Amino acid sequence: MSMRRLNLCALLWISGCLGTLGLWHENLHATTRVALLDTGCALENVKGVSFTSNSPFDDPSGHGTMMAKIIREVNPRSELIIVKVANHSYDFSSHTVARGLQWCLENNIDVINLSFTTDESDEVRLVIGRLIQRGVTIIAAVGNCSSKTGFVVKSDNMVYRASDLRETGFPANIDEVIAAGAVNMWGGRAEYARNTGEIATDGKWFFEKGTSISSARLSGYASLLKEQYPHLTNKEIRVLLHYLARNKKESQYLSKEMVQNGLRTNLLACLDGECRIAMAK
Repeated sequence: MSMRRLNLCALLWISGCLGTLGLWHENLHATTRVALLDTGCALENVKGVSFTSNSPFDDPSGHGTMMAKIIREVNPRSELIIVKVANHSYDFSSHTVARGLQWCLENNIDVINLSFTTDESDEVRLVIGRLIQRGVTIIAAVGNCSSKTGFVVKSDNMVYRASDLRETGFPANIDEVIAAGAVNMWGGRAEYARNTGEIATDGKWFFEKGTSISSARLSGYASLLKEQYPHLTNKEIRVLLHYLARNKKESQYLSKEMVQNGLRTNLLACLDGECRIAMAK
């Protein structure tokens, strides 16, 4: 056996031992599985499943593709899975959404992003409840309150002025779901956001804006925490997101820089046995 081959074998043996002992650096981070329930995705190197008549990689509106780009921008290492539940951004059926959520329940998803609002649905509530019990972190957009026409048709078939639409949309209004709001440049609620949300992020991406973008960013942030601390519970992820967020006027605001700074410290030392912040950093 050549010396070069011997050195390679020795290196592989050492790497295996380090991995077994949990000391090999790449083994310190688990790949986080993020499910994006949306209109599809035209990006390469993503997995997908469709609950419409179209392929998961066919995205007529481009909405899902944009959300995927944002999640990837935040955490390029996450395993992004497209769960196609609509063809257009205005076409989210609660029944189809429930089917997509059920698929997530059966396929070991860590974080679910819902960058849309839909009609109130007991079917969706039931599956979300099961996902929360399983430990899945679910993040949803509070919804936008403005439209190009200035009017919105709600599920009761009544027409409302867009400026009057301020309540949090479904499923973001479910208690166990983290509702993503958006902030403006002064740190207050963005004019297009229905509500402040539980945690707000920047809702702009190039020339687009909306709480959909905020939700995708927040899902990326959650996946970063889950990646570094794969054994954290859903409740602990939520507590840490709040801990890292900074109070800015009306909202708890969170950015990628704030998450990355938090990850450089031992965040787990901040959690006591009841998932409360036990000490300040």
